[in-house]
Amino acid sequence: MAKSEDWSGNDSPVKNQRGCGSCWAFAAAALTENLGNRDDLSEQVLVSCVSKSNGCGSGWYGYALEYIQNNGLPPEDCHPYIAENGNCENQCASPSSVVKVDTHDTYGQWGVPDEETVSNLKYLLQTGPVLVSMLVPDDGTFSAYKSGIYDYEGNAIPENRGHAVLVVGYNDDGQYFRAKNSWGPGWGEDGYFRIAYDDITDDVQFGGYACTASGAHTAEEGDVDKLTFVIENSGTGDLNVSISADKSWLAYAPQNISSISPGEKKEVAVSVSDWSEVPEPEDTATISIGSNDPDNPLLTVSVRAVPKSETGAFGIISGQVVTHVAGHPVNVAGATVTVQGRSAVSDAVGQYTLVNVPTGRHDIRFESEYLGSVTTKVTVTQGQISVMPPISLSCATQTIVNMQDIDGDTRVGLAEAIRALQIVAGIITD
Repeated sequence: MAKSEDWSGNDSPVKNQRGCGSCWAFAAAALTENLGNRDDLSEQVLVSCVSKSNGCGSGWYGYALEYIQNNGLPPEDCHPYIAENGNCENQCASPSSVVKVDTHDTYGQWGVPDEETVSNLKYLLQTGPVLVSMLVPDDGTFSAYKSGIYDYEGNAIPENRGHAVLVVGYNDDGQYFRAKNSWGPGWGEDGYFRIAYDDITDDVQFGGYACTASGAHTAEEGDVDKLTFVIENSGTGDLNVSISADKSWLAYAPQNISSISPGEKKEVAVSVSDWSEVPEPEDTATISIGSNDPDNPLLTVSVRAVPKSETGAFGIISGQVVTHVAGHPVNVAGATVTVQGRSAVSDAVGQYTLVNVPTGRHDIRFESEYLGSVTTKVTVTQGQISVMPPISLSCATQTIVNMQDIDGDTRVGLAEAIRALQIVAGIITD
């Protein structure tokens, strides 16, 4: 393994989340921009549209990556950042393009960092940047960071100080990781910071819940997961319509259109309901539209689907295995589970394996006095399941601004205070 690595040469400019707890969205967008060699994608779309997160309140970058893979991330001008929750409907209806990823981690490849995390994180950094969580100290030392290798020596940090950053490199000689933050280019080392390896295992917990993505690509018009077509009644009487498809993987909505009045149009949305049923390299389905139109009693629409290459077979297995993780019962559909976590199941850490567990997507139900009942989907690979409890990062924001004499009167006065407030509000950058 190389003694150092740095992916920041592919980074977009450092941005500022301002007073919104949206670090999870900025980190996911920064990773996508780095992988896709893009300069400015819309964080606001993630803040406003990722329903599994809470906008400026808190969120999880794995859910942001999931959204990016499924829907794509449009340019910044499609939905400019407002540092508020906003409304998903305010994004432009037809962006010039969106950037998607082919694969991503929804949950961390590990949970709370431990003594193996340094080597594991360096291993992931051989192929690209990595999203990680950390706890931001509440003593102001990290907020006031300007340069050098940050190495925390303080007391315990509250759990609600969770923050997301993009790790872009490491250096064995200096014993540090390098990461891109979302507090603007005036903070730290032009918006980046270096942090000591030993902050992995101390109270900062740097490097937790690592998530990666790959295959960033621009999806231009026509490269979409959902299409529509329109049925229009140009006659003088009611048009009665029936719709059917010849492939089980094809979905359409609405499924039933009883009648269409003269001059009326009905839009039908078409999508792939299950990509695992689409044979490689591609398949074509036919939608048949029957009607009482004597001139066109039967029309057909062809739909071509080209699946992305996947590894492993997908399928749900039946049955249920019950095990106990740190005293909490965990009910799993078809297999036992590797559980790593904190928050709601802070002590639920362990590994349990069943042989001959089919590779695929499975529903996992946690039941404990801490969680109640929570169901999530996980991916099984090589006979093991790895699953993380629901995670949400509150995203610490920078609250310390160093006021400097800017008007040449050799004192810090009103002009400097106004400038500091403008920096905090995101009106200007340092």
